[in-house]
Parts: sequence; structure tokens; C-alpha cells
Amino acid sequence: MSARIVLLVTSPRLPVGLLTAEAWDLVRGTPVFAAAESGQTAALRAAGVSVTISERPLDDLLAAGDAVWLVGPSGDPELTRELGLRLAREPSLAVMELRYGSWDPPGARLLDAVTVMDRLVSPGGDPWKRAQTHQSLARFLLEEAYEAYDAIEAEDYAALREELGDVLLQVVLHARLAQQLPDERAWNVDDVAGDLRDQEGGEGARLGARRGRPVPARARAGRAGPGPGPAGRPVRPAACWRGAGRAVAARGRRGW
Repeated sequence: MSARIVLLVTSPRLPVGLLTAEAWDLVRGTPVFAAAESGQTAALRAAGVSVTISERPLDDLLAAGDAVWLVGPSGDPELTRELGLRLAREPSLAVMELRYGSWDPPGARLLDAVTVMDRLVSPGGDPWKRAQTHQSLARFLLEEAYEAYDAIEAEDYAALREELGDVLLQVVLHARLAQQLPDERAWNVDDVAGDLRDQEGGEGARLGARRGRPVPARARAGRAGPGPGPAGRPVRPAACWRGAGRAVAARGRRGW
């Protein structure tokens, strides 16, 4: 029977050591190799699993017989390619398998957005973002929301995806800046998400209740615009904001 080389992929967005039961059985019963020390290798060793750091992974894997390669965050494309080509030329050497020891849950990439924003607003990050306040950013939040509205009105869903990303950037940036408020007033993005969860009751109960609420007069005025447009139609909010948005852009929306 051919040897088996398993490429074990894990999510860098989940806590180290959080693996499926199948993955734990695999690493406990098969020699494990990795390219470098990491939190994942430390977690495996803490659980009694021997991990070899290899400088010659192709040779070490083929010499080991059955083996597990702990794939790094980059995916180790060079090793994967070399191993695949070698086994294609000499299929009797081993069988290569791809296994997932953990994977990203829905929304996991939001963690990346939070991590990047924290780096940009921290010392040594983006000077422009570090200089902003909730007040200086208010116009950008309004502009991005109206641009998302514009995309919805145009039924341009590719543009809507992009504009919602801009709105999300505003949410994450405001939340990061709020961490720097005085202790009694500080909050963070987890507090925002927690408030959303509490408002929706975990089952959408409050969402249903909110659908029946009357729209506040201020919001109705914003939706309708300042007055009738051509043929008596209301002016769209995005059109009302567009001129102001251009002025904002002219002043330099740096760093977005």
C-alpha cells in the first residue's frame, strides 16, 4: 500500500488547537511536519503531539511514509506544487490528500477587517486615520450610506457589495476610535455586535417588531429629499448628497 501524505489545512482565524476530532486522531497517529514554529505547532505539542520543523519538506515527507504536513497561513503553494509534480511522475511513492482540520465560520473575515483597522489606528499606523474623530468622519458615513442607497436604486448589486464594504469600513473605524474614549465612555466593535444581537433577540423577534414601527419624520424627510424632482417625483437622497460628496472628495479622502 502506498504511503499517505496528508496536507492538513487549518483556519488562521480560529483559536489554535481548535481542530475536528478526525484531525486530532490524524495528528496523534501520524508523524507531523511543519515549515515553522507557530501557535498551532505549540498547541499540538502541548497536547502531546510531536511536530518536526522541516527545512527540506519534500524529502522529509517522502521519507516518512505516512505523514501530515501542517499547512501554513499562506497555503504553502510551492510545496504543494512540487509535491504534486513529484507524485504525478512517481505515483507509487505516496498518495496525497487534502484535509481540513478547521475552517472559517461565516463572517470570519470580519475579524481580518477588525485586525487591519486596529493596526492602522495604532501607533505607527496610518497618520490620517489616527487623526480622525467621530465628528470628522460623520460626513463620510453619510456619504457612504447614500452611495449604497444609490446602488440599490440602480439595482447594481456589484456596486452595492462595494459600497457596503465602505459602510463597514466606517463602522469598524468608528468602533476602533471609540476604544480611545475615556474609560467610562469607551466601547469597541464587540459591543456594537453585542448590541445588535440583543436588539434582534437572537431570533429576529425584535426585527419583526421594528418592521411595524412608523418611520420617524426625520427619516421620511431624508428618504424623500428636499422637494419634488422632475415630473413631481421626489429627489433621491443620493442625488441630494452627491454635490456635498464631491466637495468631500475634492478635499481629499485619503487612506480609503
